[in-house]
Amino acid sequence: FVQTPTFQRHAAPSTSLKSTTEESEITLNPLVSSVKMSKTVEIFSLVKQMEADGISVTSLCVGEPDFPPPQAVLDASVAAIQSCDTRYTA
Repeated sequence: FVQTPTFQRHAAPSTSLKSTTEESEITLNPLVSSVKMSKTVEIFSLVKQMEADGISVTSLCVGEPDFPPPQAVLDASVAAIQSCDTRYTA
């Protein structure tokens, strides 16, 4: 669960925010208000809510596994790095 500071929004169209815990003012780019929550964070929040409601959930969306990758994955990773095959797309 991601915890972020709480801010109070000033009157529009200002993009200045004032922290509720500090007296300093933070000015943000107006584009920030158009940024949407990522689907990964949205799903992770849903998983956490389901767990809080007592539902057993196997989440594959966020975090690190508590086991090492299979040797075949490690070998393929090393081979890809050594052949400079490190791009996300073909």
